[in-house]
Amino acid sequence: MTSKQFFLQKTLVFALVINIITNFILIPKYEMLGAAISTAFSFIFWNIIGVIYVIKTDRVNLSVFNLLGGFIK
Repeated sequence: MTSKQFFLQKTLVFALVINIITNFILIPKYEMLGAAISTAFSFIFWNIIGVIYVIKTDRVNLSVFNLLGGFIK
């Protein structure tokens, strides 16, 4: 590991909390579609935070953000 597993763990726990909260909000109104939206939102959040962290700490940009010409630096 690169000693970044603790940040990933915190990010995943935060994404889990977001998922649970949005599930409570969206499922009663939108049912299965609400659960899908909630899960997709938490996955997108988790991946974007991970990409930004890796770009800032390791200076490695293997994402679509590289196309933005240094938007995140």
